[in-house]
This record gives sequence, C-alpha cells and structure tokens, in this order.
Amino acid sequence: MKKFVLSILFAIIIIFNNLSQTQYRNWLPTLLAQEEIVHHKYYSLAYFEAYELPSWVAYELTSEMASGNLPYKPKFIVDNNISTNSATPKDYESSGYVMAQLVPINDMRFSEEAIKESFFMSTIAPQKIAFNKYTWEKLNNLVNAWAKERGRLLIVSGPVLKDAPFPVIGKNKVSVPLRFYKVIFDPEKFEGIGFVIPNHITTGSLSPYAMPIRKVEEITGLNFFSYLEDDIEERVENEPFDSSKWNIYLFDKK
Repeated sequence: MKKFVLSILFAIIIIFNNLSQTQYRNWLPTLLAQEEIVHHKYYSLAYFEAYELPSWVAYELTSEMASGNLPYKPKFIVDNNISTNSATPKDYESSGYVMAQLVPINDMRFSEEAIKESFFMSTIAPQKIAFNKYTWEKLNNLVNAWAKERGRLLIVSGPVLKDAPFPVIGKNKVSVPLRFYKVIFDPEKFEGIGFVIPNHITTGSLSPYAMPIRKVEEITGLNFFSYLEDDIEERVENEPFDSSKWNIYLFDKK
C-alpha cells in the first residue's frame, strides 16, 4: 500500500512539473524558420547557426531565484543540445571580446544545475570588455533587483541580429553584435519595459536606452509575449518607460 501511494504521488509530481513547463513555454517568442529551439531546465533559447549566436534566451526569474548566492567557478561549456554544435570558448581567445552570459550568473545562483546551464556556449555572445563590465552588468543587476522587489519576472534577451552583416571572431566565425536587447515583463502587474543598447556604451544612465517593448520588437523583428490577449498585449508592449514603476536609476552613481 505504501509503495502504491508513493507511486501515485510521484506520478502527480511529474504531471505537475510537465504542466508547469508547458505553461512556462507558452510565453516564449515566436520562432523563425532558421532557428533551432532548445529547452534547458531553467531557460529556453533559439539558436541561429549562421551567426553562432542565440536569437533570444528566455527565462522566468522569481525573487527566490534572484536571491540565490551559491558560490561558483566560471566554466564555459559547449552545448551539445545544439544539433549543429554551438560556438566554443576557443573562438573567443585573443579576440578582444568577452564571453557575455545572456542568462546572467547572478540570476542562476539558486542551484548547481542552474549555474552550470548559465555557462552553456549557446547562450554566450561577444561583448566589448568595458560594455560588459559596466553597462551590461548594471542592466543585469537592475533586473535582478526588480525580480526581488516584484516577486516574478519574465525576461527575454539577445543580440540584435537585424543589424547584420557583422564582423566575426574565431574558427566558427562567431558574429559580433552591434547592439543587445532585453525585455522584462511583470505578469502579475502587466507591466513591461525594454532596452536596446549599443555594444560600446560604458558610462552614463541606462535611461536613454529604455523603451516600450513594441519598439524593441520593431528593432529586432521578434514578437514577444504574443500569448497575451490582444488588448492586454497592446497596452503592455506600448507602455512608455515610467521610472516610478521601474527604478532605472538604482545603481547610478550619485
């Protein structure tokens, strides 16, 4: 009898997890014909082989996840889930660019598996050193702080591939993006904000690069949060930047 009850409980857990995963995947951006979608445990991505880059990475970030502080050692790993193979760390050697995580490590420090996944090369893109260290890190820190404050966010990030053609680095000819985007949606308050930032900005506030999500869609050619009812999607994606809702100045120097 005990084994029977345990079997039933185990089956319920599996079904619940599958339902949660299905609901999570419902809000992912629409996929282009040239892209390959890969689902990892804590995020999904669309890989564009011609550029050796993700078109987008998407994940849910809760306050509990954002508060994780497990220790880690950077270890970039080839993603064997990409059917055509991802770029490799060797592509970045002596290139003058850093391997930028589009799934930030500080959002994944709640579990060892999440940390490992954040270093898959399928979610990595070349960024200029100073841009990565100052501007991109500031934006990542902002999103992490917003998740702690709001409780739950849906995040999509990636390079602006419509800017092609690009310079390339490494044996695999990894494209070097000119701009990066990030869109953030609060599914409880139905509020959203987007950013598009050139891959050379190193100082100043992020406010000049904040914009409605619809503007990011126009720049990238992607369709975000299409699962929303049309009237809600229209309102959310056209919402202008409002610093009273999104404290963008949190990490600006006084």
